[in-house]
Amino acid sequence: MKIVKIKTESIAHLSYLIISNNEAAVIDPRRDAEIYVDEAREQGAEIKYIFETHRNEDYVTGSREVKRHTDATIYHGEGLNFNFGEFVKDGQSFELGDLKLKILSTPGHTPESISIALYPEEEKKGAVGVFTGDTLFVNDVGRTDFFKDEMEKYAGLLYDSIHEKILPLGKQTVLYPAHGAGSVCGGGIADREVSTLGFEMDNNPMLQISRDEFIKKKVNETHQMPPYFHKMEEVNLSGNDEPFMNYKHLELFGAQSFESKMKSAQVVDIRDAEAFLGCAMKESLALPKDMIGAYAGYFLDYDKDILLVGDNLDHCKDANNELRRLGYDNVLGLLKGGMTHWETSAKPIEQIQLVSVNEIEDLSKDSETILVDVRKPGEWEGGIIEGARTLFLGDLEDNLSEFDKNKKIVTYCGSGKRATIAASLFKKHGFENVACFMGSMKAYNVKNS
Repeated sequence: MKIVKIKTESIAHLSYLIISNNEAAVIDPRRDAEIYVDEAREQGAEIKYIFETHRNEDYVTGSREVKRHTDATIYHGEGLNFNFGEFVKDGQSFELGDLKLKILSTPGHTPESISIALYPEEEKKGAVGVFTGDTLFVNDVGRTDFFKDEMEKYAGLLYDSIHEKILPLGKQTVLYPAHGAGSVCGGGIADREVSTLGFEMDNNPMLQISRDEFIKKKVNETHQMPPYFHKMEEVNLSGNDEPFMNYKHLELFGAQSFESKMKSAQVVDIRDAEAFLGCAMKESLALPKDMIGAYAGYFLDYDKDILLVGDNLDHCKDANNELRRLGYDNVLGLLKGGMTHWETSAKPIEQIQLVSVNEIEDLSKDSETILVDVRKPGEWEGGIIEGARTLFLGDLEDNLSEFDKNKKIVTYCGSGKRATIAASLFKKHGFENVACFMGSMKAYNVKNS
């Protein structure tokens, strides 16, 4: 037996390839699915099953992509009307080489959520693992706020699923969740991605409370709800028709052609924050490559073409893959030669002022300056700079009208990356006097420690 974990860092998504003898199963595949197909072939195995533990809200699932290149069958839990695949029932079993996969109906995160228990040849020997999707995480449990009018119901269902279906598998069972730390699908997921049900029973704070306390806590939780989630729900229910593998190459545009296409497209600069702040195109959106998964869905339009500005072709290819995992199939291409080509072609450039930690306290006392903390609400609990306005980055664009364009805007976050995105949004919407506090709270805390 071999279990291969495939992690998508940008959204902390975990998917799995299970191989036994010459047969394989994929659980919760991402859209760029060649990684599963290639790994199975290298192991001399044929992918037989594809399981989706739930519809998923934060990325385009890759089940149909895997099926395009294999004879595997796609399976879902009952509770939603998927337009593809087949439905499984609670207790249904599947043979995989010397292994047995048993379906557990575990609603709560979503109505159709399933978990998949992994057994050796005989079930009586006990489960060796369980793939829990977004039902149970390491140190946390799944969110239950997708059905606002039925939050108590779904919180209760989640509690029952965990305590009546998953935990009875036994303390020896290895936990394989669909997300790790940093995912928007849980607020307290631990950094480690390996655990057992026994360890979680003893240490997961959500497993130490009564059913009533559990429901109350889940109902009072707050999570980010990126606008692109609705698009993912739609796509993942019907299945994505646009093949990912062997997709067309990105087109390279010279400065003149790029400039003409900018009039009707979204320009996304994927370079590092420092590079963007020093020299950028007017009205471009700063979105460092490693922040695409977390924030593209807040700011990019699915119906408008995207143009990329990056350091090289490989970076842009990686960014395009990240965007396509979120359902953005509208990337036209990239600027050939990057910003160097743009500059030497005599095209307009701008820069955003940098603010250091030595300046920030004076600025915080200046009545003509507005400090904007764009971190997540949970981060503000650890302290903010006195006088700063707190506004989560994902909500910024919808609230820009609240800011005075005649005042100086200084953005900050944890280290400076999100602050750079925020500064680019202010500039894009006509704010001229904008600065970015690089180092942000990390630098501020070091100086004031």
